Amino acid sequence: MKSVTIQIPDNLNISEQDFKFRIAANLYSEGKVSLGEGAAIAEVSKRYFIENIGKFGVSVFNLTAAELLEDIAHA
Repeated sequence: MKSVTIQIPDNLNISEQDFKFRIAANLYSEGKVSLGEGAAIAEVSKRYFIENIGKFGVSVFNLTAAELLEDIAHA
C-alpha cells in the first residue's frame, strides 16, 4: 500500500484517525475501494468500518437503483 503525507491546518481540529476514516468513506462511496480496502485505509477492522461508515453519510449498500432491482430479480 502506498503512503501519503498530508498537512492540514491546525484550526481544522480533526484527528488523524477521523481524517483517515473520512478519506476511506469517500473513496468507498465513489466505488474506488472495497469495504475491506476502506477499512485498511482507515486502519480499523472491516466490521468497525461497516458499522460506522453511515456516520459520514455513506451507505454500506453501494448499489445503483438498477443494480438493486437486478439483485432483487435474481434473489
